[in-house]
Amino acid sequence: MQKLPIGISDFKELIEENIFYYAVQQIQEKAYTALVKKRGYQNILAFGVVFDGKRVWVKSV
Repeated sequence: MQKLPIGISDFKELIEENIFYYAVQQIQEKAYTALVKKRGYQNILAFGVVFDGKRVWVKSV
């Protein structure tokens, strides 16, 4: 039986990174920050948030 080149933790990291990619992509496509920018705000923070049961990951966009 051939061993996988990556471990389970590596696999989970890949999945999490893909989920973050889609979260960031959605923020950009839907232009969630556009209304806030129209109102004149300059320093806008956007975050991608991923929930997995009791675990939460947050990544700044």
